[in-house]
Amino acid sequence: MRSQQSMITTMPSDKIIKSPRVTEKAERMKAQNKFVFVVSKGAVKNEIKKLIEKNHKVKVTAVNIVRRGREKKAIVTVKAGQTINEKV
Repeated sequence: MRSQQSMITTMPSDKIIKSPRVTEKAERMKAQNKFVFVVSKGAVKNEIKKLIEKNHKVKVTAVNIVRRGREKKAIVTVKAGQTINEKV
């Protein structure tokens, strides 16, 4: 099994996190401090966490990956009381 460190890509940050996912379900998840983003297929949890923390000045407590067909989404949980401004 490869280590997480060796799985980090060298893609530019704007290519890793493509856009926020705006759906009714994603809006309901905000009440649980969870935010959904469409990410590139090569993105890994560790680099998604680092980018979200750097770009949005929040503490990420968890990153979950969901793959549906050709789309890969990251569900990012932030520390209670913090929020992410999802303006693209």
